[in-house]
Amino acid sequence: MDGYSPSLGLHLIADFFDATALHDPLPAADALRRAALAAKADILGLKAYDFGRRAGFTGVVLLAESHISVHTWPEHGYAAIDIFMCGEVQPQRSLDVLKDYFRP
Repeated sequence: MDGYSPSLGLHLIADFFDATALHDPLPAADALRRAALAAKADILGLKAYDFGRRAGFTGVVLLAESHISVHTWPEHGYAAIDIFMCGEVQPQRSLDVLKDYFRP
């Protein structure tokens, strides 16, 4: 091997500080769905888990092209965003939708 490996996809990791909408996974699930569609990705599944007592949530969209995930810490005003996509999609558009939703 010559050490060269073509890119298999684009991985975006974002830290959202001073973010909003960190408590309720139901509207966030809709934002995750819209983020996937904005990238022109194919949604295979979506799951959001509420930690209860306004302790934040985890959400993930399983895509044919890989995934979008979010984990929130409302007590710190923080959301961790992870987006990986391969193929003919535009993951930056997903990040833009999530920025509009969480307003970091």
